[in-house]
Amino acid sequence: MSELRIHTIIYKKSTLIAIELVLLSLHLFIPYNSVILRIMLGLLSFILIPGYLISRIIINTQSFEELLTFSLFLGFTFQIFLIAFFWVFVIEPVNLNIVVPIATFSLVLILLSLSDRYNNLKLNVNRSAFSFIMVLIPAISVRLIYFIANTSTLGIDGGLYCSFARTIVTEGRFYAKIIDTAEAMPTPYYHFKGFTPYPLTIFSIAFFMLIGDASYASAKVMTLFAGLLSVSLIYLFSKELFGLKAAVVAGLLAAVNPMLSYYSTILHGPEIISSLFSLGALYIFIKALRRNTADLTNRLKYAFLSGLFIGFTYESHQYTEFIVLLPALILRSLIYRRNEGNELQNVLAIPFPFILLFLIVKYRGLPVVSLPITLILISFTIIMIQRKKDYYNLVAVTSLIAALTIWFFGIRFYIIPELVQLSMAELKERPTQVLNPFSAYHGININLEYIRETFNRIWYSLQYLSSFIVFLFAFASFMLPTNRKGKLCLALIPIIASIIYTLYFPPFVSWYKGYLDIFPDRLLIFPVSSIIILSSSIFEDIMNISKKYIRKREASSVAILTLIIIMLFLPAVLGLPIGASHIEYLNELTYYDPLRTLNWKRAIEWMSENTPRNATILVAEPRRLAWFTDRITVRMPDDPEGITMEKLASLIKTFNVDYVFIDNFLATYRVISPDVKYLYNEELNEGETVSLSKDIEQLVEEIVETGNKSYILNTLGLKLVFSDYDPETSKITRIYKVVSIKLKFRILFVDTFDNIENSIKLWIPMRKCNLTIRDSNAILTIPTEKPDWVYIRSNTTIILNATKNVYFAYKVKGLTSTANYYTALVDADDKWYKYPSDTKAPLDFTVNGFEVNMNKPIKYILLGVSGEGYPAVVYDYVLLFDYDIVENDSDG
Repeated sequence: MSELRIHTIIYKKSTLIAIELVLLSLHLFIPYNSVILRIMLGLLSFILIPGYLISRIIINTQSFEELLTFSLFLGFTFQIFLIAFFWVFVIEPVNLNIVVPIATFSLVLILLSLSDRYNNLKLNVNRSAFSFIMVLIPAISVRLIYFIANTSTLGIDGGLYCSFARTIVTEGRFYAKIIDTAEAMPTPYYHFKGFTPYPLTIFSIAFFMLIGDASYASAKVMTLFAGLLSVSLIYLFSKELFGLKAAVVAGLLAAVNPMLSYYSTILHGPEIISSLFSLGALYIFIKALRRNTADLTNRLKYAFLSGLFIGFTYESHQYTEFIVLLPALILRSLIYRRNEGNELQNVLAIPFPFILLFLIVKYRGLPVVSLPITLILISFTIIMIQRKKDYYNLVAVTSLIAALTIWFFGIRFYIIPELVQLSMAELKERPTQVLNPFSAYHGININLEYIRETFNRIWYSLQYLSSFIVFLFAFASFMLPTNRKGKLCLALIPIIASIIYTLYFPPFVSWYKGYLDIFPDRLLIFPVSSIIILSSSIFEDIMNISKKYIRKREASSVAILTLIIIMLFLPAVLGLPIGASHIEYLNELTYYDPLRTLNWKRAIEWMSENTPRNATILVAEPRRLAWFTDRITVRMPDDPEGITMEKLASLIKTFNVDYVFIDNFLATYRVISPDVKYLYNEELNEGETVSLSKDIEQLVEEIVETGNKSYILNTLGLKLVFSDYDPETSKITRIYKVVSIKLKFRILFVDTFDNIENSIKLWIPMRKCNLTIRDSNAILTIPTEKPDWVYIRSNTTIILNATKNVYFAYKVKGLTSTANYYTALVDADDKWYKYPSDTKAPLDFTVNGFEVNMNKPIKYILLGVSGEGYPAVVYDYVLLFDYDIVENDSDG
């Protein structure tokens, strides 16, 4: 090498190093209120430059579009892998504002010292590059419109991911401020201890918060970045399989597709990141299998990169995309196989490593199972390399690297000693959710209803894939001789995805809510991408047909044909049926769901201004609230028996809760008892306290047993500190502060029947009552039958406090049949107050807590029962009481 060339190389390297250093330094000192500038510099310095150097070593290409795509893709991959390294080995706290720039700059120095290949850059900025730019322009434009329109509020899952990412960036610790009491969680502190099934989705958000700021806008930029990279990969995918014209069509369809555009600008879940890595893994895998790839070394590099992306697919969304990707890889392997050996050898050897990979993932929590499987996969790879069969080498290397990548992330869960027990608990309590339609049978009776519902759900999920009317033409194009196997493989991806997704999610998942036509369409981002690629492959054939038609037909016929093609293409662009709803949201611009987060604005502002940063909040759905308030949130469990005040008190004590957040979500999606519904009462005023006392039945028993006229109970209470009601949407938002209170009970009347052997049997039919009461028939008439009064206490004068609620309780035993209970009080003016019970009582029952609002003294107390056979009744006691709530000096 000549001295001049050496100086030139040194000069170029020094220049690139200087540029990188300047950009990193500028980014470090740009204030956080200049988010756009920070993100732009961050993309250049943290992603594009290091990614370009990585691409020049791994990707052997002169194509502008491919080099740009993979420079951004690999730079992004490096950054989230760097954050993952600290998470895996629990290295915290870590200041990413210092660590990431230093690591990035070090990577640039290392890569520049390893290779001079970047000096030979000769980009082919040709018609293909121009077409690629023309595809990116509408893709960016459409997504920016969606981005600015803010078409939706933060999704529930997105709240969890953003909360987790923010603590990584701002505190340098890996955890989310969410305590989840759901039964599916191995421990309520699963997220609080830094565990998550979607680490790479969270780290992707954290990186963009790092180069931008800790806001939802930065998180949305991450989805925008991933969405644009997906469009680029769809373009490259189609170009690799079907040529430039198909790539342009695919790129334009992906650019304007409503589903891909919508989920590229809103954070509902991890699907957009998982789909990105799935596309990358499949595209690179095809590159490795192509015979025109330069040499074996480059193909092994592609295999390595594909395996890495497969592992990242799993760590972005676990099974959801992963179980779709593996069949796609197997199909691609079989279609592009070399003619080596017999057909049986190909069929057996190709799926084998991918099946092992799936087993490794499924049993990763059981080292006694997954470690031997990993060793088998390693042995298989070594054997294939020794036999020097290139094709099998690539399949084996891809699977092995994917397995090792997944095992790397498994260190955080399964290998670090103090976490082993938690990992085993998770494995036992969260088994794989893939369902078998024949699993619920007794003997030979198959659950046909379940099978029918399963196929219905598969059909509805396939309907979501009708976003492109040209999908029908794609199937017709199989009759064409070109690329038939490749098209068949792509066509099977969305079909396999629909079947697997609907089997993966049980019918009782809350998304379905009992309706078979509800399907989480965001899960189909990757299959829709496959449909776009498949659809694009037939447009050239259609154009060739139309050219022949034009030569033989008149202008009017050609115009009609053109109009038909446009009419077919228009639904493909708008998307059916999903796109229609997204376009509707877009047209409204300020669209939001009234039951979602935007109506929390006043409550969130109140929390931010009036609660300490370390406050703990009990809420029905904690994920979004954790993000908006930056407070610790605790999830109310989905208890099928209902959430009661006593269960709220238990949660408050267990997790040391400071505030309870009540909104429509709790009443809509949780089963709650009447006393919890009382927390929604419009008559409650701010400053009023509600008791969280223990079971009233036990309390009444204690009061009766003591025989005292007063009783004091120390307990917890909820003090209403914020209330908001929207009459247009009936949206209720309330915040209660947990306080320590004293309940001071005052016994107004008690009868324990001690003078009649501790019980009393009375039978006073209504027709024998000699009471003279005005309008008694109007008051006592029941729709089906009249009660008989079995207990009457007369000549009683009880003075009530008109400003308090008075509670009435009695215990009854000995019923011989089911009956309804009734309570009636008569004041000094002979005015009746009747309190019917809606519950039919069994043999033993206690009726408690009727509110009595009377301004006059009570003269008569009547207890009635109605039922068949005039049942005999035994009463243990009758009790009338009121109480005061006194707040203690210190909160508890």
